[in-house]
Amino acid sequence: MHSEFESLIIKEETIVLVTKKQIPTMDERKSLLSEFSNEPLILTETTCTYRMALMEVFRKENLVPNISMELTSIEIIKKSIKNGWGIGFLPRLTVVNDEAFTLIEFPQLATKFFTQIVYPKNNLEIQPFNTFITISKSMIADTDQPTEKLVQM
Repeated sequence: MHSEFESLIIKEETIVLVTKKQIPTMDERKSLLSEFSNEPLILTETTCTYRMALMEVFRKENLVPNISMELTSIEIIKKSIKNGWGIGFLPRLTVVNDEAFTLIEFPQLATKFFTQIVYPKNNLEIQPFNTFITISKSMIADTDQPTEKLVQM
């Protein structure tokens, strides 16, 4: 990171497979990478870090993903999944409160991801910035409520 900036880790982020509420070709209780590798994947651009981590898992398993769409907007990816055009791979924070989805944990990822705030040095001494940090942490903590939609692989 550039020496004029600092970063503050807010929390570790879970990346999940995101499916439409009912997807008939996938047994959610026993899902393995090989079971969904033929499903159409709706992913972010190739430079996205969590997409690169998913592609590394595919490589290690000697599987070829069925990438049907590459999009730059998380909201468009979510709409595409809701339309039934495929499954996605997104930060849990972006989909956890949407009842239209089933979320499937993906523990095979070797990389850890974090929600961070990057800011110019010395900003932590400014009261409005401290308030922003406190509110951000509180809002993110609210998304960590347990959900019955989360299925472990």
